[in-house]
This record gives sequence, structure tokens and C-alpha cells, in this order.
Amino acid sequence: MEGWLAKPDGVVFPRSVPQRQNSNIIKAIIWSHRLKVNESKLKIYGPNDDKMVTGIRLSKNGLALPHEFNHQLQKEIASLGEVMHAQNLYGNTNTGWVNDFQKQVSGKLNFARFVLGTADEQYHQLNNSYKAATSPPVEEFGIYSWLDFPYAQFTPNEAH
Repeated sequence: MEGWLAKPDGVVFPRSVPQRQNSNIIKAIIWSHRLKVNESKLKIYGPNDDKMVTGIRLSKNGLALPHEFNHQLQKEIASLGEVMHAQNLYGNTNTGWVNDFQKQVSGKLNFARFVLGTADEQYHQLNNSYKAATSPPVEEFGIYSWLDFPYAQFTPNEAH
């Protein structure tokens, strides 16, 4: 087939193949099958290295989040909380960009739940922070329009 090009998404070799030393041989084998190596995405891992696959860190202990993910998500949750607090103060709780930001943060939290599981302490901390950031504050006295105040329930004191 003229002009046909396939790109493998991932190639795994057994531990007995010394990958670091033979990377050029491996590339030559891939090229001989009319496949192309995307050098910008090429990663060669040793048997004891943690591996990053689609944003998930694979380690000897199983699935984990990248090291910086938790810290970055905590910062985003804190920012979301500040924005939502400002919205509540000014009475405008339906802003498109804030809703989009909340969806992004929620998506990242769902990703953490998928990777870590619901029983994980790190997930619980993130989830509790998210709930606190997105819950409206409890107010003793709300904001009322003077037109909504129930004046009819009050009668003037009559002199006796």
C-alpha cells in the first residue's frame, strides 16, 4: 500500500531485552515494518522505573497520580472556592466561565477518584476540599429586597 503509515501506540518488550542499550535496534525493527517512531513521545523505561501512561503513573505498587497532580488540583480547588465565595457575596451565582471552571475541576477530581479509588485518603482530602469550596456559605441573615419584606404583618402600635 503506497503512502500508508501506521503508528503504534505503545510497544512493550520483556525485561530480558536491555532496552536502553538496544533502542536503535528496536527503532530499526519498527522502521523495517513501515512504522514510524515519534521521537517526541519516545520513552524508554527500565524495569524498576515508574511509567507514565495517559496521565497515570504506573509503579510497582499499582496505579498512582503524577506527583504534581494533587498539589495542582488543591490549588485549583482553592481558586474555585475564592471565586465562588465572591459570587455568593455579590449575589451572582450563575456565571458561565465559573461554571466551566467548576466542571474542569470536577473532571480532575473524578479522574483522581478513578485512579485512586474512593477509599483512598488523598482522594477524600481532595473531595472534602472540593465540597467545601463549592458549597454556599451558611448565612444567618440573607440579602432581601425591601419590596419582599412582609410589611403587612406589622401593625402600628395604638395608643391606649
